Amino acid sequence: MGDRLRIGAGVAALLLLASCGDETAPSANAAEAPSSDAPQLENPQHTMPPEDPRGLVVLRRWLPYGAEPGFRYVPIAIQSANESFYLNPEIINYDDPRIRHLGGRHSQPSTWPRYLMWWPQAVSKVADPAYEPNGFSHDRTSVFDGFQFVLPAGQRQFELFSLDDGFIGGVYIEIDGVRASKVPMSLGHGNQGARRWSHVTLPASDRDRDIRIVTTRASIGELRLPVGETLGARKPEWDERPKVVIVGDSISEGQGAGHAGDSWVIDLAYRLGIDDPVNVSLGGTGYLRRAGSRPNFREHIADVSEAFGGVVPDAVFVAGGINDCALYSAAELEAEAALYFNALRAISPDMGIVVFGPFAGPSGYDPALQVCADAIVAAANTVEGVQTIDVSGWVTAENAGHIFSGIPGDPHPVLQGHRTYAKKAEIAVRQLLAELVPDDRQ
Repeated sequence: MGDRLRIGAGVAALLLLASCGDETAPSANAAEAPSSDAPQLENPQHTMPPEDPRGLVVLRRWLPYGAEPGFRYVPIAIQSANESFYLNPEIINYDDPRIRHLGGRHSQPSTWPRYLMWWPQAVSKVADPAYEPNGFSHDRTSVFDGFQFVLPAGQRQFELFSLDDGFIGGVYIEIDGVRASKVPMSLGHGNQGARRWSHVTLPASDRDRDIRIVTTRASIGELRLPVGETLGARKPEWDERPKVVIVGDSISEGQGAGHAGDSWVIDLAYRLGIDDPVNVSLGGTGYLRRAGSRPNFREHIADVSEAFGGVVPDAVFVAGGINDCALYSAAELEAEAALYFNALRAISPDMGIVVFGPFAGPSGYDPALQVCADAIVAAANTVEGVQTIDVSGWVTAENAGHIFSGIPGDPHPVLQGHRTYAKKAEIAVRQLLAELVPDDRQ
């Protein structure tokens, strides 16, 4: 058996004392506090060791760069139409290396007009997806995705060419890592299936700006710029951040949050310094449970191994079981979970595996749910290096009212509930990493 850690209710309670009442998130450096005799520096700078890290080491190194998602209002003008606003634009194709595609795999369809676009392909909706020769599959979709680029100093406009069957619920536009609005912004998409040009105008700036458009099912055909303008170079740190995949059910998919970018797992990723999490959660599924044609966890394990192309993920977060507990015996669940964790470990001996859950509904944990959770932990304990985080104390009589909608038995958190889960998960993961991984920054 390998190293294992359960962050129980007692430890979590001690860690949460500093945030009682308003549940203020711990600072980005909460797990990095210097000793009392260490020299105190303002904004200390760290030098990364030269070797290529793997697994949980990468997560530990990037913790100081994590922060709770927030926003700083920026006045942004958006126009949308079925034709371009430019007569003679500078055209940047979707495969230009200066554009970073978020959310895992992408591919190009073969049919008009979809073949003009680059489509996210993170998660398999069926156990055995059918692929076109170029790798595109109609059986694949995404939960959280988007794209990123650098807009050089003095430039303030760009136009996105896409297809109007994504972006539902709006997008978050991030400027230099901060959301420009408290709620998602519309790029004019209404699921009509037509070609769509969305023209965005930012305030003037005398410096380069890092622009991210964060959404769900973000097709992109090309970016268009005013004549004579261009994109900035790709930032090397984009490719150095932790590569993390999230596997789960509808709670991790983001149901109840209102936008995929506000789900507890994406909120958690931002807090941990993970800026491109690949969320392959599927509502209704679990270790054993299938939802119609939707596969269970092990049946779409390729969504983990192939999430970053030929690069093995640094870690996978698994959060499930609530859909299994009432349908299968503890023995059945333990056996399947063990097979799944072994299959994950076979992807790489270095990949971190962190298991949450199962989550509770408004009434919290009962004996039956605890038996289910114990089965998952027992399975994890049979596989080297699988870490488990106990969530049984996350829902209490005191906080259930603001975590859930009030519908009896509905286990899906509302927006505030997703934020609560993210805060508690951040505390647990930071504590786990502090226990398991030495801080090797200089």
